Amino acid sequence: MINELIKIFLHNRFVTLMVFIALTIVSVIAIQNTPIDALPDLSENQVIVMTQWTGQNPQNIEDQITFPLTVNLQGLAGVKDVRGMSQLGISMVTVIFEDNVDKYFARDRVAERLNTVRNQLPFGVTPVLGPDASGLGHVYLYTLESDVHTLTELRSIQDFTVRYALQSVKGVAEVASVGGYVKTFQVVIDPLKLEKFGISLVQIVSEIKNGNNNVSGEVIDTGAREIAIQGVGFFKNIKDMASVVVGKKPNGTPIVVSDIGFVRESGMSRRGILADHEEEKVGGFIVMRYEQNPLKVIEAIKAKIIEIEPSLPEGVTIKSFYDRTALIQGAVSTLSEILVEELIITAIVLGLFLMHVRATLITCIALVVGVLVTFLCMYIFNIPSNIMSLGGIGVAIGTMVDAAIVISENAYDKLLQKKPKNNTERLKIVMDASLEVGGPIVFAIFIIIISFIPIFALTGMEGKLFHPLAWTNVFSMVGTLVAALLLVPTLCYWFLRGKLKRDDEIPVNLFFMNQYKPLLKKALHYKKTTVGLALSLFIIASMFSTQIGSEFMPPLEEGAIFYMPMTLPDVSERRAQEILLETNRIIATFPEVQQVVGKAGRANTATDPAPLAMLETFITLKPKDEWREGMTKNKLVSQINKAIRIDNVWNGFTQPIIGRIDMISTGIRAQIGIKIFGDDSLKIEKIALEIEEIMENVRGASGVAAIRTTGLRYLNINLDSDKLAFLGVKRGDALSTIAAGVAGQKVGTTIQGREQYAIEVRLAHDYRESVEDMKALKIPSIYGSHVTLGSVAHISLEDGPAVINSENGMIRGAVQMNVVGKDLMSFVEEGRQILDEKLELPSGYRIEWAGQYTNQLAAKKKLQTIVPAVLLLILFVLYVTYKDLGMVAIVTLTIPLGLIGGFFALFFTGTNFSVAVAVGFIALFGNVVETGMVILVYLQQEVIAKLQEAKQAARHITSLEIEEAVMSGATRRMRPVLMTAFTSIIGLIPMLMATGVGAEVTKPLALVLVFGLISSIAMTLLVVPVLFTALREWQYIYKT
Repeated sequence: MINELIKIFLHNRFVTLMVFIALTIVSVIAIQNTPIDALPDLSENQVIVMTQWTGQNPQNIEDQITFPLTVNLQGLAGVKDVRGMSQLGISMVTVIFEDNVDKYFARDRVAERLNTVRNQLPFGVTPVLGPDASGLGHVYLYTLESDVHTLTELRSIQDFTVRYALQSVKGVAEVASVGGYVKTFQVVIDPLKLEKFGISLVQIVSEIKNGNNNVSGEVIDTGAREIAIQGVGFFKNIKDMASVVVGKKPNGTPIVVSDIGFVRESGMSRRGILADHEEEKVGGFIVMRYEQNPLKVIEAIKAKIIEIEPSLPEGVTIKSFYDRTALIQGAVSTLSEILVEELIITAIVLGLFLMHVRATLITCIALVVGVLVTFLCMYIFNIPSNIMSLGGIGVAIGTMVDAAIVISENAYDKLLQKKPKNNTERLKIVMDASLEVGGPIVFAIFIIIISFIPIFALTGMEGKLFHPLAWTNVFSMVGTLVAALLLVPTLCYWFLRGKLKRDDEIPVNLFFMNQYKPLLKKALHYKKTTVGLALSLFIIASMFSTQIGSEFMPPLEEGAIFYMPMTLPDVSERRAQEILLETNRIIATFPEVQQVVGKAGRANTATDPAPLAMLETFITLKPKDEWREGMTKNKLVSQINKAIRIDNVWNGFTQPIIGRIDMISTGIRAQIGIKIFGDDSLKIEKIALEIEEIMENVRGASGVAAIRTTGLRYLNINLDSDKLAFLGVKRGDALSTIAAGVAGQKVGTTIQGREQYAIEVRLAHDYRESVEDMKALKIPSIYGSHVTLGSVAHISLEDGPAVINSENGMIRGAVQMNVVGKDLMSFVEEGRQILDEKLELPSGYRIEWAGQYTNQLAAKKKLQTIVPAVLLLILFVLYVTYKDLGMVAIVTLTIPLGLIGGFFALFFTGTNFSVAVAVGFIALFGNVVETGMVILVYLQQEVIAKLQEAKQAARHITSLEIEEAVMSGATRRMRPVLMTAFTSIIGLIPMLMATGVGAEVTKPLALVLVFGLISSIAMTLLVVPVLFTALREWQYIYKT
């Protein structure tokens, strides 16, 4: 079939040209429409359920909302984990599905289950789904700037103008407001006046509720027309609220709200604060919908901001403080530059080895076509352009030219040996040359594709990170196969004309041939020594490999710092604000810092579950050429860490995307976490603090911090049923009084145009400052008198959890830490050993390591199973190709030759084993096998020619003749081998030397490939001919 395709396309050269021109045009269009991002989406397949129950403490939230939701959602198909968080007034339940579950199918299943669970929840409490966005959907964050507006006014502008406008942008799932104060109308009551007039809080709440409403009187028929009747009762302003009648005086005069208190505009209780280094801010977090093109979404957001800014109140502007555009463009620019440099280097290498412009153009055109086909496949299969997918193309470029080189060079050699007399003869020569190597090329490319199967077997974060690289590598192989088999023969027919130079006429070839011939001659003379030397190097390299550390992934440099400290869980709003401003001011003093904006608590979105004790500060850095001399990012982080020394504040540093990835995937905001499971929050925190003290002394530990969750003071008001009955107090009236008198009770909403604001009833602050004030609250009885709250309830202060975290229904605590100056695996192994020795866990409690360590273990376990299976599959394909176990063994032995260079490179550069390094070795396997197959093709051709000569002379082939054939095949056809070798190695140099965004991830991969290919090719050129000679001597001489 392959041969027939080659013939069809070569016989119909004009059609071939038209097909590939059309393919080029379609591919260019596909490139323009392919989504672009910095990284693949590494977040979990999650659905968030958010439930608000205003004013309720975390224990009530956990018992009545989070736990019932968790246990009911666990049984859904495809659910991997269910994580819960209960904090003041809000429950967050994150349902994590397996990656193969469709995102919208998952949302539908959760929504269906919520419909059946609602009757188990408190009355009036409604769980809602979070936005249809991933955990990495926060693509654009901004503040509203104004010198003349208050925080409350700015928050109203954000909530009712800016938010609605930006939510209309295509691809935006949600715009979450944060900071400032949500405007509310507060009816503040004086309890002394309540007692004076004999009015209860329950009565006031009832009258305000009833008075704030619009009612319908249906319609009246006036004959030709009908008129709709509407009673307009919604409060329009403070005066309307203050004028509500709540009772009457003994003389019959009405008592209105203003007689017993006053009405004011104020701000609602808040759980989120936004500030820069100077003052508080109001802003918004824009969350992108699933599977959108972030670059286009951000561009549309910016266009919408430009559109709406003129319509905002005078003096109000919108300023971004986190924009992923720079990261995306930086990452794509880094890989784009690498690709362009690789293409240029490849063209130069080909030109030096061919010294024939048109012959060089053949391979360059085939390479460009192969890359274009790759982008077309990316568009078809919805693979975005990012550092990993583009990195896959970069890794493949050296290999992509191999097929075109082999076909064009074989045609070049045939045309050089026999100059065609006419076009018909030229066509036959080119066709024969193409058919001769077409089959081996297909098998070689197929083996490279097979070698990437282990990457597709990776799951979790590592799978999401490297699947795009594997896909683009496969697409590249498909593209190069299409171009090499169908286009290159036609190009050879047209371009391989004029003076074609022999190998010894080209300086580069002549130089390497002169160096190679004596080495190969010695290797063939000392076969055992040559093989023994290779084996010794492999053993030494393997010994060195045991001294190499390991980590999950090298960190991606995002060009920004994410400061994430923790403070005490019962921190007040005022203290959280002070800490936020103080830390921001310290950070802003560093000359490398361009902008600082931080958040304490959460934005108004289900994708941000942060408690008030959690600070998140975005530190935007200046370009590196503006930094102090000798300053690095790690040094800067160290200096900031030393500068921020605040009591009860535990510093933590990460990066915006990586920090969210760690938090989403494991629930831990650091590289490593130790989770503690049990049934008592206080005991769990005690264990966490003990682990913190132990782990601080482990070498390499940095930023060790137990996540504090307890310490919140609970004012428990327990109603006594007997006393309520004896004094004639309705339980509902008592509870309503507590709600309104202590925390304030929402009694309605006022509508002002498109804006809606809550109305609250609460006691004056002076009358709810202490436990004694609470006890003195008046409650109406059925006898017409009033009793105090203290007479019908037991009121006490107790300690309790400020936040309750859970996983799959089990209460969970955690200790988080990063690792500095030591590899991840050895740190965890040492930490495990020390904890086993020093930590005694109570019965019913257990610990579990989490974070990047568990990801690394999962990847290692998967690769240990899949890689041997794939190697067996490669052996099978090789056997099908050669039908000769000896040839299969020779090709297989090229793999250890590649490992030699890879192991030495890792050891001497201090690079740890990681998933990226493992992927580099996997890519190396396919490359070295392909090189071995190409060399064997040429050696086999020469030996077969010698066999035919001996057969015609009616004699057996001699050992000397086999060696001569091997020498001829290895040296005469050295040019294509060196061309494929140099393009593969030198083509990866730009990736190895890159310093831009994303280079940290691709460098270890390129390091293994470059030095693995160097050792493989250098030794393959000697070892493979030696082994092949020994094999053929045994088969044709000793065996017979």
